[in-house]
Amino acid sequence: MLERDDVPEHVRALTSKRVVGVEEAITAKLIERGEGSVAQAAYGATDFPELDPTQLDVARVLGGFARLLVVEGAAGSGKTTTLAAAQKMLASSGSRMVIVTPTLQAASVAAAEVGAEAHSAGWLIHQHGYRWDDDGFWWRVTADPEPAAQLGYGDLLLIDEAGMLDQDTALALLKIADENYARIAFVGDRHQLPAVGRGGVLDLAATCAGTRGRWSLETVHRFSDPEYADLSLLMRSGDRAGYVFDTLLDRGEVVIYRSMAEALQSLTREDGLVVADRRDLFSQLNSTIQDTRHSASTGGLQRVGTRDGRIFGIGDPISTRRNDRELDVANRDTWVITGFDADFTVNVAGRRGHRALPP
Repeated sequence: MLERDDVPEHVRALTSKRVVGVEEAITAKLIERGEGSVAQAAYGATDFPELDPTQLDVARVLGGFARLLVVEGAAGSGKTTTLAAAQKMLASSGSRMVIVTPTLQAASVAAAEVGAEAHSAGWLIHQHGYRWDDDGFWWRVTADPEPAAQLGYGDLLLIDEAGMLDQDTALALLKIADENYARIAFVGDRHQLPAVGRGGVLDLAATCAGTRGRWSLETVHRFSDPEYADLSLLMRSGDRAGYVFDTLLDRGEVVIYRSMAEALQSLTREDGLVVADRRDLFSQLNSTIQDTRHSASTGGLQRVGTRDGRIFGIGDPISTRRNDRELDVANRDTWVITGFDADFTVNVAGRRGHRALPP
C-alpha cells in the first residue's frame, strides 16, 4: 500500500484487494443471473386496468420468472403502483415478494404502499448471519433467520431504492438469494441519491441484466399538469437547465427574495417542506416557524426544553432519528407531538399510528 504522502498527484483514489474483490464478486454473480431466461406472468390489461402498457409489462416480468431484473423510473412514473400489481401476481402463484430498502423508514413506506413484506437490507442480512465491526470488516456467523427473513425457490427479493445500496450489502443480498434459489430485482433511479458507501451497484446490475432484464418507466403519472410532468423529467436528467429554471420562475414555482429576512418571513407563513443547506439556517428557520405558529395559537401550547437548547411544543412536527424496533419507530419517521406526560414522555401521532417516546 502507498502511504498517503507518497500518493502521486495523478492518482484519484486508493483501493485495496478486498474492495476490488467485492466488486468482482458482485459482477460475477450478476452476470451469471443475467444469462438466465426471462418469462412474463400471463395477465392482460383487463386484469390490471390501473396500469399503462409499460407498467403492465414490468409487473408481468416481476411476477413471472427472471433471476435478475432491473427497473428504473422517474419520480411519479408509477413504480409503486407497478410493484403492487406484481405483488398480487406473485401471491396468486404462491410466491412471495420480499422488499428490502437501505433504510427502515423506506421499508415501512414500501410495506404500506405495496402490500408486501418489507425490511431494511441491514436487518435481512443480519438475520442471515452477516456482522461487521466499526472498521467495516465483515464476517458471517451461523444464524437461524426468522420466518419473515426466509426466502424460497421462486420468491422475489426486491431491492427498492437500489441506487443507494452499498457494495458490501449488495454482495450479502446476492449470496442470500443464491443460497435460497430466490430471484432478485433492483428498483431505483440512478439520477437520485447515490450510496453513502461504495456504490455503483445499480449501474452494474443494469449492465449485467441486458436488454431483456432491464426495464424503464418513463411516463409520469403523478402530476396532472403535463407541462410540469415534462419539466420534472428535465430536472431529473439535468438537461436544458436554463430553460427549466426560467419556466419554473415564470410559473411562480421558483421565487427569488430580495433578502434573507423577506425569505424567512414568507417561509413561516407557508405550509410544506422547507430544506436548508446549513445547520445555522436550519435552526433559524425552525425557531422562526415555531415562534410564529405558537404565538398565533390561542391554545396556550405546552412546551418543553431539551439539554441542547431546543424547544418542543404540542403540535410541533418532529422526526425520530434512530431505528428502534421495540418502540416501532424508524430513523426519519415523522410525527406530530400530541402531549407530554409527567415524566416527560413525548406522545406523538404519525402515519403509522400513535407512539410514546421516552425523554
